[in-house]
Amino acid sequence: MINQQSFFKKYKNEEMFFQSGLSWDTLMDIEQDYDSKREDFKRIAADYVNEIGNLPHVHSVKFRIKDTEHLSV
Repeated sequence: MINQQSFFKKYKNEEMFFQSGLSWDTLMDIEQDYDSKREDFKRIAADYVNEIGNLPHVHSVKFRIKDTEHLSV
């Protein structure tokens, strides 16, 4: 979990963040919720990729799950 000062410095988004009306605590709640579900997201995405990959004429399918820190960037 990145702290607020480091987050703003790293992503240079302090003004945009405050304009959004979102509180830092809410952002941390979103982060925690997302982290608790990441493995489920990976499993679901892998299931979809397997199903799509079995379709005729599909050469390849890839997926990625966003890093938690990048959700708000």
